[in-house]
Amino acid sequence: MLIFPGSVALGKSLGSSGKHHKEKPLAPLALEGTLWVLLSIPLAISVALYKVEWFFPGILLLIGGWNLAFATLFGMRIYWAFGASLVAAAVVLVAMDSPLFSGGHTGAAIEYALGIAIFRKVKPGATQPIPASKN
Repeated sequence: MLIFPGSVALGKSLGSSGKHHKEKPLAPLALEGTLWVLLSIPLAISVALYKVEWFFPGILLLIGGWNLAFATLFGMRIYWAFGASLVAAAVVLVAMDSPLFSGGHTGAAIEYALGIAIFRKVKPGATQPIPASKN
């Protein structure tokens, strides 16, 4: 519940504005993708009703797909690698019949790694360039 406000506070304390150019044509996709993931959570819950250990792999699949779209949205190919790693982790967790907590810990570790990698890649306070229009 406090992930977003905490992330904003941490980003600002590290010198990042957290804002994008208003001219970016794909900016609304960030909100749309977030809503899509939130509205898809009942799918993971439904899977968990069948087998509770599959809840986190289901969430990892949703977030992995969401990360794949971020490569286009933010112009950073690193999101492809992390999206693919979340999907691969979900498949491995199900194949190994891992306990419930393993999925949560695995997803958290991958997301922390993503945050650190992006933090190192993007200088605080920097904004992404506005993509050229293809019209």
